[in-house]
Amino acid sequence: MEQYQGQPIDLKPFKITFIVCGSLTTIFALMTFVLWFMFQYNTLPSTAPPLAYVVVFSVVAVAAVGGAPFVRASGMRKTGPYTARTGMQLEGEQAAWERIGAVAVVGMALPEISLLLGFVLGYLAMNWLYYIPFAALCLIGWAFMFPRPAQVRAWYAHQMGYDTVPGMVN
Repeated sequence: MEQYQGQPIDLKPFKITFIVCGSLTTIFALMTFVLWFMFQYNTLPSTAPPLAYVVVFSVVAVAAVGGAPFVRASGMRKTGPYTARTGMQLEGEQAAWERIGAVAVVGMALPEISLLLGFVLGYLAMNWLYYIPFAALCLIGWAFMFPRPAQVRAWYAHQMGYDTVPGMVN
């Protein structure tokens, strides 16, 4: 049993959160493989997508990755009862576990938007050059947003009322 500022914290309930957040990254390998497979047997010439697509997709991708920490922090600021996906009202440790798990997964899913947009642009252009920057942005976002055990301990302490410093939640 770990401790945070003298209070016991059990990280075992968060194993599934770490597993889910880690498994979200498998989409990178899958999308890269699909594009590679499509490009291998492509007989069409590479064409540049309209500039408007590139600009809009780039803005949305940067906003998704840049906004992910703020979305996660806003979800962590809330404390107290939590309504689960099933509609059950949870309180105490159960509420903390569910809220932390949900917000951590949302934080990992937002950078994935840039990967999806890069995949679409790469497919439209049939060119790797449109996919690679978006994929790199996604990987950077994932590296920043993956929940670390120290963060989970701080989030748990905040949710349980041991620590009320708002800066600790991100």
